[in-house]
Amino acid sequence: MPACRDADQQSGERHRAFVLSDTMMRQIGVDTVRLTPMHGILSLTGRVIADENHLIDVFPFVGGTVQKVTVELGDYVSKGQVLAIIRSGEVAEYERQLADARSDLALAQKNLAVQRDLLGSKLASERDVLSAQRELAKAEAELNRIEEIYRIYGITNKSEYVVRAPIDGFVIRKDVNTDMTLRADRSSSMFTVARLNEVWVMADVYENDISKVSPGVAAEITTVAYPDSLILASVDKVFNVIDDRTRTMAVRMRVPNADAKLKPGMAAVAKVRYSRPGEMLSVAASSVVFDAGKAYVVVYRDRRNLRVQEVGIQETVEGRTYVTSGLNTGDVVLSKGQLFVYDALTD
Repeated sequence: MPACRDADQQSGERHRAFVLSDTMMRQIGVDTVRLTPMHGILSLTGRVIADENHLIDVFPFVGGTVQKVTVELGDYVSKGQVLAIIRSGEVAEYERQLADARSDLALAQKNLAVQRDLLGSKLASERDVLSAQRELAKAEAELNRIEEIYRIYGITNKSEYVVRAPIDGFVIRKDVNTDMTLRADRSSSMFTVARLNEVWVMADVYENDISKVSPGVAAEITTVAYPDSLILASVDKVFNVIDDRTRTMAVRMRVPNADAKLKPGMAAVAKVRYSRPGEMLSVAASSVVFDAGKAYVVVYRDRRNLRVQEVGIQETVEGRTYVTSGLNTGDVVLSKGQLFVYDALTD
């Protein structure tokens, strides 16, 4: 027992003898133990997808053979730009309709002129002129309809029609090649064009974490492609449906993407910050020293009064470590340069 007391006395004397020099005082940092609201971080696996409000599928107008495809997957296209040219026997029917509409219009115009002449000669009635005017109006409407179809679908006089980009954006899906035959009843699109100036990050939340996520909750997003680029966002929508297979619920985050760095299909991780009831003592995470499976801090009063204190910790969130034992509110601990002091005090 006397030997133990001697050892403790010598250890205490070493601790009391340790004094922070002026140089060390300039290199250390301190943090005050305080009660802080409880927060947690929920890490969600997600993926980047195009904003469905700015995405258009392009379907074939009629069946036919693809003569030419002018774009590739991933290309940026402008509204009205040619995507493909398709030759179709069905277009010939529209050519016949156009010819008939022009002929009917010319005939209606001539008939109206004749009826007006006859009216001047008292050989026709006002009713005959009105009837001729109605026929002319019908012929004009039919011609306008056919010409509008030609304009919308880019039909040419070579039994071809031109597929054009409906909006400015990127070709994110392409399912057509030169010489491919397209059926008139094809249900899948040839192209999908999307604007990517804003994208969605869709993530899955496990059923036991649903209560932690709600619209407006802040999120930090990183991607595999750009791991050092942190994107600040928030949960925009919670889809209140559970997937029976995965037992997860989908959530959506809108992300600005002016430089188009984020591509549909990219893997992403969304860290959602949520609040928990109550408060707990916390210190700066940098204050904690781990040694032999235990956690310690260096409690600071002044340059001559420092001690090593074992602490119980719960978790670390956003640079703060929640402490369950060993410290009190208002205690000051070293948060910078503490490793050197810890080694000196425990040597």
